[in-house]
Amino acid sequence: MSVTPAFANFGREIRLPADLITGIPPDSPRSITDYANDLRNKINDIYELVRQSGPLMPEKMKTRYDRKMNNKGFDEGSLVWLHNPVRSKGKFPELQAKCNGPYRIMTSINNVTYRIQKGARDIALTDSPAGLLAYYFEKISVATRIYYRYMADGGLKNHFTREQLIDNLMMYWVPNSIATAGRIYAESNSLRYFSLQIYSIPSEVPTWIMQAKYEISYIPPWMYQLKYPNLLNETVLDTGGHFLALELPHVLAEDILQAMIEFQRWHEQHKVHIEL
Repeated sequence: MSVTPAFANFGREIRLPADLITGIPPDSPRSITDYANDLRNKINDIYELVRQSGPLMPEKMKTRYDRKMNNKGFDEGSLVWLHNPVRSKGKFPELQAKCNGPYRIMTSINNVTYRIQKGARDIALTDSPAGLLAYYFEKISVATRIYYRYMADGGLKNHFTREQLIDNLMMYWVPNSIATAGRIYAESNSLRYFSLQIYSIPSEVPTWIMQAKYEISYIPPWMYQLKYPNLLNETVLDTGGHFLALELPHVLAEDILQAMIEFQRWHEQHKVHIEL
């Protein structure tokens, strides 16, 4: 049994354009009760047909969409690439990636729908030392000084030696830890994390903050005061970038030691125990 959209909406077929406006009179007079009962039965038959064919529609749509594809499923934990139909403006389409990934399949909802874990760019970096080097050096350059991106060498030699850069790079390559190291950025910059509104919950733990002049995300002291009522100090440097421990290790170490002294003094004065 099959029905047209007109029959499903009006309970009868529409064959002529004039019928859309005036309607075609029936061959014999019918009472309102008979018409209503007949229409009710027809609509019930249509709904029953929809209920029967509804579960089959996803499979039909997949077959129609993937005519040249085999019926292949993916196991949980597998890495897959996703087709990227969106093209960035101002760039040649031929030079843009047609697929994104790889992404790891977390669960299989059905034979068509899968739940994947994004942030798998780090997984790809574990496959190429040259790719990891380019990605890591770019982050070091931009985070040190945002304007270094316009320099031919990225300004890396202005603050670091080759040995320092390679040593830090090998800390990610040898233990294969770039994926776990990058996971914190994917988790802490997600909408799910921001929806928790953790930053709006005050913390009474005594706090000491150091911020560099060229820090990527500089936060004003008054905003820190809302989060940390017991903010003992904020050291603001007139230089330095995001990677202070690598760029200015002695300055950072001295400030940490001073912070430890002030923490001990604060606890001796207040005689309180703070749960971390």
